Amino acid sequence: MRDGFDRTLVTWLASERPPREPDGLLRDVLATTAVTRRRPAWLVWDRWTWSASAVRVVRVVRVASAVALVGLLTAILWFVLTVVGGPRPATPFGLARPGFIAFDAEEGIVLTRADGSDRRTLSQGDGQAVNPTWSRDGLHLAYWHRSAETRSWDLVVVDEDGGNPVTVAHGLSLKARESTLNQPSNLSWSPDGERIAFAADVGDGSAIFVAELARAGPTLITDPRGRGLDPAWAPDGSVIAYQHSLTETLHAVAPDGTADRQLSDLRNTTLWPDWSPDGAQLLVTARVGSQYDIFAVSANGSIQVNVSDHPSDEFSPTWSPAGNRVAWARIPMDGSARAWVVTANPDGTNPVEIREPADLAPPGWSPDGTRIYSYVQAPDGTFQELIVLDPVGVEAVVRLPADGNIGNGNWQRRP
Repeated sequence: MRDGFDRTLVTWLASERPPREPDGLLRDVLATTAVTRRRPAWLVWDRWTWSASAVRVVRVVRVASAVALVGLLTAILWFVLTVVGGPRPATPFGLARPGFIAFDAEEGIVLTRADGSDRRTLSQGDGQAVNPTWSRDGLHLAYWHRSAETRSWDLVVVDEDGGNPVTVAHGLSLKARESTLNQPSNLSWSPDGERIAFAADVGDGSAIFVAELARAGPTLITDPRGRGLDPAWAPDGSVIAYQHSLTETLHAVAPDGTADRQLSDLRNTTLWPDWSPDGAQLLVTARVGSQYDIFAVSANGSIQVNVSDHPSDEFSPTWSPAGNRVAWARIPMDGSARAWVVTANPDGTNPVEIREPADLAPPGWSPDGTRIYSYVQAPDGTFQELIVLDPVGVEAVVRLPADGNIGNGNWQRRP
């Protein structure tokens, strides 16, 4: 190699180059290229060299990266719209944020806030709809509906906004409840929000059924000869407690219908047992002589304690969401009201009698445990309003119009 060769070459090129391009150069070039075939790409040697392959790899990587980026952005958008922006489930037990109170009235299933605001009607427009019950996650609402042309009931489930109605059971009745309480069975959701337990007539008896949202047709899980009523799904989902009306005792059965057994030897039980949030106990109404009291029964049935132990008849106990208080309905000794709501510790201590005319139906706790609602009967025997009460009886009563109310309502849980 010679030192300075590059400078020498540049000097030579500068001295020898023509001052301008030859005349007609561009014309001749274009004329030649117009009639010259392009060499096939596979004959170009550089196409098969490492550098050309690397260029192609880089191009493929760039395209793949762009596709992956678009996919990632699409996934993020879906997550925001369906998970963050969409409705979120509440925890099935324990304290939660209060949503809508759902109840039936003349106009259908009504949703309202505890202060009466944001009231709306949410049900099919024809016939009658009763007993709205929120799923434990607050995302679905189940209720009984019958058209004006039939006397049998369909079990309908809708989204929280009333959309996507699905009939999960069809053409049912429950004479034992309809003849005495003017409503069909209570509804008890499984903790996972996928199934609903209820009672219905089967021949001359009644039985407990389980309906699954994912498939049509309910499954019978108890013997109709036992005249099963009032199912209550345990918090761990393993069993369903119910009233065995033939023997007037509490029974428990697995959701698939196996292991049906008498839960305790407590006799003369009736109406709507309710599990504690931790699943350790049930509250239930039982008759002692001619009087009805509230009893707490351990989950294995070995312990039963008279919680109310009061001269008045008492019915329909419910647990607070935190499990630290209970409520029930008490008939005043002087007959001054259809019922009063009583709250107390789970062992019956520290009772508070809220002397506001209410109903014998189960008092409905707000998911945060700060309020309770009940129902008020008009002088003509029909129900006309709901009342929202302070569990300690201090705050003012809120009254929610509910003309034509028949069944029990429910308070939505929100995250």
